[in-house]
Amino acid sequence: MVGFFMAYGMDGLTGLDMVGQTGNFVCKAALLLTVVEVLLFRRKEDIANIKKLADETTYYDKQWQASWQNPKDS
Repeated sequence: MVGFFMAYGMDGLTGLDMVGQTGNFVCKAALLLTVVEVLLFRRKEDIANIKKLADETTYYDKQWQASWQNPKDS
């Protein structure tokens, strides 16, 4: 269903029918983006998991940066 919706949207943007879209770079890029989004975000919980993973990776970086800061003289 998502693929048909994207094909319909690209038809409106480019004026190419579904068969004509197979040779167009913009349409191929939109198809790739759709497939990647469907694979990554199958459920709403997947988005929350990716946010938690990003927070965890930046947490360790923040700790590392904090260890290199000079304490201010009081």
